[in-house]
Amino acid sequence: MAREGRERDGRRRELGRRSFLNHVGVGALGVGVGVGIDGFGSGRARQESDPLPWTATFERADGTTDHDGESAWHVESADSHPSFAVRSGALTATETAGDARWLSEPIDVSGADAVDVAVELRGSGPLWGGPAPVVGTDPPTDPDADGIYEDVTGDGRLDDEDVGALFEALDDENVTDDAAAFDGNCNGRVDYNDVVRLARAANGTADRAHQGDCGRPADELAVSYVLDGVETVVATFSDDASADGETVSATGLTGQTLRVVVTARTTDPATAYHVDAVEVTATGDDGGQEDGSQDEGGQHDGDEGTDGAADPTLFYEDFESGSMADEETLALESNESGFVWHGNNRTAVVEDEWPDGGRVVWHNEPRDEFVEGADYRTRDGSRSLRFRYPPEESWAEQRFTMNREGTGYDEVWIGYWIRVPHNFSHASGSGSPSNNKWLAVWMDGYSQKGTGATAVFNTWSSFDHEEGAARATISASNAGGAGHHRGIDDFILPSRDRGRWMYTVHRLVTSSERGAADGTAHWWRRWEDAEEFELVKEVTDYVFDPPSDPEKPQGWNKGYLMGWTNPNYAEETEFLIDQFALSTEPLVDDLP
Repeated sequence: MAREGRERDGRRRELGRRSFLNHVGVGALGVGVGVGIDGFGSGRARQESDPLPWTATFERADGTTDHDGESAWHVESADSHPSFAVRSGALTATETAGDARWLSEPIDVSGADAVDVAVELRGSGPLWGGPAPVVGTDPPTDPDADGIYEDVTGDGRLDDEDVGALFEALDDENVTDDAAAFDGNCNGRVDYNDVVRLARAANGTADRAHQGDCGRPADELAVSYVLDGVETVVATFSDDASADGETVSATGLTGQTLRVVVTARTTDPATAYHVDAVEVTATGDDGGQEDGSQDEGGQHDGDEGTDGAADPTLFYEDFESGSMADEETLALESNESGFVWHGNNRTAVVEDEWPDGGRVVWHNEPRDEFVEGADYRTRDGSRSLRFRYPPEESWAEQRFTMNREGTGYDEVWIGYWIRVPHNFSHASGSGSPSNNKWLAVWMDGYSQKGTGATAVFNTWSSFDHEEGAARATISASNAGGAGHHRGIDDFILPSRDRGRWMYTVHRLVTSSERGAADGTAHWWRRWEDAEEFELVKEVTDYVFDPPSDPEKPQGWNKGYLMGWTNPNYAEETEFLIDQFALSTEPLVDDLP
């Protein structure tokens, strides 16, 4: 799949173009929805359609444009407040008190093979960015986007530590000043009942509150288009609309009649959204390349990213954007499934500045932290995902959700490049047993926290080789079998493999029917300087059943990279991961 070419100019954080592919055969991003247009703009759709190219620059307050002098757009508001108005050359939404919708007049796109839509926008004002840190320096997060910040510790997950943190901080100003963020029972304050509710949510015995039932009303800006009567959301913004401006784009649209829609809701009088321009052009009119090829410096497709691998059908991430935020991840052209990363747990996007060192550019938010002497040299580009294990510390983990709408997949392929640390020595520190996590994938809940299957790829001490060597195993939970299935014994040898890049490929397939012992797990790998892949391990008799609750993902849906180390590392040890790919089809052909 084509990926947007990116400049590689050091420490910049790309705002770029949020793009949304809608070509035939390419599914919409997870934010896309199809709804009928009856009842909004009724009566106007029968007007004569405006021609291409169509541009609104908001230099006039009456809704006319230069190209024909006729009315080109109008506003529908949920209240009597002016809501949307042209101010200083921009369409501005402020204190709407409800949803306000700006709509272009119908645009005739029938004469073009395909059209592109571009909306230039920016945000301003004190958009609320979430509550202040309750424990340490990481602010709480809202893992399920329901308006309640259950992840009190800010580590990217909901567990007993969050329950204890909220209990200890019930009277702290950082909690009481943002009570709406923690008021899970909607009684207008934070109290012991919210702790109890959080505890039940942590162990899966209670539903969480939903935004709209209580919590903070959200400021929101949404860009969508209506093509032949069906509306599709392109992108949404809350507190992340850049004051510097960015462009939302929808490309390759085909149909008869198109309308562009911008919907805004602001509740803070000092908060505003601005739309500077809206443009609809025939695809290729702006000099863009229609064949999917990329400018110099960009990845062309999966062949370059994985040296012979096929294009992933669900998701691809090379970390060059410098952001792991949901909005940026969902906006990637290579995100076909609604994939999102969770919070960073001793992980960070880092940038190569060798030989001087390296730079952390993302850790739960944009960062600019130079690390003297660090070696973050990548296989391609300038950025990768770092996993940092401090001495005698057991945890560095990056969780992800394959599809945030809850879709489960019968078969998944996961592949990525990983660099063996320069000082790698398995089980060099204290702790037992001798297994460390490499990759885990599950359906509804990790291990015994769900009723669906969990598969885990591990490394263990390899006593048949040199000190610090690691062998590979595959294990599973809720899968009709126990124990670790032993793979190759020389998976990593310190004297041979320190500093080398390895491409690791994992395949998981659910059972053909419930209870059938034919679920499979495969693991392959290839060193950067090797010509062929080798089979690490295969298990073909797992009972990989989906969850018993049909409302839960009926297939593979979540996972984490790296994770817990039972034996620690004696020295600070850092892995790098790059060019992560997720697919329902084989990532590599001719595997052993």
